[in-house]
Amino acid sequence: MSVLTLVAVVVCLVPTLDARDDDVRHLVNINLDFGLKLYKQLARYDMQNICFSPYSVLSSLALVHAGSKGKTRAQIENSLGFHGSFGDRVDGAVGAINDVISEGSMSPVLAVYSQSGFTYNRTFVNTAQAHYGTTPQMVDFSKTQTALGLMNMFFADRTNGTVSHLVNGGELRSTWRQSSVQMLVLSALSARATWAVPAAKTHEVRRSFYLDIDLPVKVDYVTAPDKFRYGRADNVTYIEVPLLGGKQSMFIAMPDDIRGLTALNARINAKMLQSVNATMTSHTIDVHLPRFRVAQNLGLREVITELGVTRMFTRGSAELDGVSDNREIYVNQVMHESVLAMNPREGYMPPKDDVIGYDTHLDIQTVKVDRPFFYIISDTETGLALFLGRISHPTTEIQIKFGASKSSASSLVRFSSSLVFLLLMLRLG
Repeated sequence: MSVLTLVAVVVCLVPTLDARDDDVRHLVNINLDFGLKLYKQLARYDMQNICFSPYSVLSSLALVHAGSKGKTRAQIENSLGFHGSFGDRVDGAVGAINDVISEGSMSPVLAVYSQSGFTYNRTFVNTAQAHYGTTPQMVDFSKTQTALGLMNMFFADRTNGTVSHLVNGGELRSTWRQSSVQMLVLSALSARATWAVPAAKTHEVRRSFYLDIDLPVKVDYVTAPDKFRYGRADNVTYIEVPLLGGKQSMFIAMPDDIRGLTALNARINAKMLQSVNATMTSHTIDVHLPRFRVAQNLGLREVITELGVTRMFTRGSAELDGVSDNREIYVNQVMHESVLAMNPREGYMPPKDDVIGYDTHLDIQTVKVDRPFFYIISDTETGLALFLGRISHPTTEIQIKFGASKSSASSLVRFSSSLVFLLLMLRLG
């Protein structure tokens, strides 16, 4: 959304990149492995639902890596899997991936803002322009509302209004007032997509979703009999739901055991997902997907530290000399905002309980996603994991640490993500 150098295929559709794009393939694998590691760290916390974009996090970390030196650079490379000479080529791989996914319905946007008067190293500026599609801009962070307006207006324009309140929250504003903020790296990845099944074939039904054994809650489902890639292994059902246009797909892993997600989390990795993907085949299936919306604001400093990236957060040891000659700058916090919504088509009317509006005597297999499940939303051309997480309570919207997102969705599937870095100047005297 988004990990080291493991398998060549993310779950979902087989990537179509040419063999010459080895660095892109390599970064796709790193992104998946990083995303799964980040997911496992987040899964230890008391969150029923998890939604984040591994790619949004990874691409912003990659830009910080471009401005890092010494032990900090080595630490980022070891933790993220930028091994060997790939550490010198990762910026080009990020740029190539952004070019590919921009041709679809995705809108990857990255921007760098610094306090007026902040001095960048020219090499860092050149890298940001050449590979990350951004030119660092100057703002006055002391004029909070003006700075917020400029940044949010930029992202709203670049994402066609999908991400219009990227920077928000009282805690963030408080940080700006109380600290000497020098630079922000803002990254947004957004899209609007619908289930690829024709609307005329979809129906609504209200039935139970099991939070736990003997603990059902009534939620709305979207149902559709159609062709889906499907597989079974080790008491887990796997299904891939294509999204309209064929640019993205949603992979779902649902254990038979209502409490089985914890066990699945413990053993899930890129190699296992590659094995599952290789055995999935196309079937006509009546799929029942729950209607849900998850909006999360995550403070990821602790989680990223647990993955081994620590020095960039340390005053006096961050070694971000490649960003600026001022050696007092360091990363203060990593904040990540994401939204995932699964909604019926426009014109939706709440259905009656357990009523399906089509012939149910058809002899086709039914898959009801009616218990906690793991998911990955991927770009089908590159295999890049764009969004990743779990749904354990489809009627609950979880907000963590920072303010809630105000975004809404009118399409069947809508997902967006944003990431914020704060690099602070150490106060002297």
